[in-house]
Amino acid sequence: MDSASVSGTSRRGLLGAACVVSGCALCAMAGAPVVKYLAPQKGKALKGPQNVAASEEIPDGGSKLFVLGSLYALVVRTAGKLAAVNATCTHAGCIIEWDGKAGIIKCNCHGAQFETSGRKISGPAKDQAPLEVREAEGRIILDLK
Repeated sequence: MDSASVSGTSRRGLLGAACVVSGCALCAMAGAPVVKYLAPQKGKALKGPQNVAASEEIPDGGSKLFVLGSLYALVVRTAGKLAAVNATCTHAGCIIEWDGKAGIIKCNCHGAQFETSGRKISGPAKDQAPLEVREAEGRIILDLK
């Protein structure tokens, strides 16, 4: 009788358990970025003007996502004008993004679509909160209330 039989655990059982544990660890490592993207982190709320980027960082038809404390802000430039909205979807809290080809803001979680003003076009969400955005001296500034 060998020692593995005496303790009640076979080598095959140990190998199976090791595979399950390493598989779970691999899934957790692969899933962590997805969870971080879908569930915004809470931080300190910022107030006042926030100098977020150089004007050339957002070309016409482009966008950029900013994390400002507890606020995720999406800034879009269309037809030479800037627009900004709270980037946390009002339906399920996912992060919304700009679809430059379609010319809309969308949430990939449940298909909600928004105008650059934040007004809902379709989907289960409510309107997105617009944010005040302006350009001054070649910089993009978000004015947070």
